[in-house]
Amino acid sequence: MKNPSNNLKLAERGAILSIATYLILSAVKIIAGSTLQSSSLTADGFNNVSDIVANIAVLIGLRMARKPADRDHRFGHWKIEDLASLVTSFIMFFVGFDVLIETIQKIISNQETKIDPVGAVVGIISAI
Repeated sequence: MKNPSNNLKLAERGAILSIATYLILSAVKIIAGSTLQSSSLTADGFNNVSDIVANIAVLIGLRMARKPADRDHRFGHWKIEDLASLVTSFIMFFVGFDVLIETIQKIISNQETKIDPVGAVVGIISAI
């Protein structure tokens, strides 16, 4: 397992599995949130969509990192993986910041939210 190229291939498989899982999870949450009129469940589904975008960025970075060294990159393209991770971090930050702002606005406006038991069950199952 000491071969960095093998590690990149394993990481790619993990990213592909994450993308597939988040596709299913986000679809279920968005459909359930729309059906149950649960804005939190719908928002969580769209949060998972942002996770898909972040994982795609990681996958692209991993694929580019496997490119061999060339004249302009004597030591290979390994650092592109770090750049992909940075892009992923920014995506997650902005999604989290958006959720934070929305929550603060609801608290300030004293908006009361009813909890739908079916929505809560969907949320708990997706967390598991």
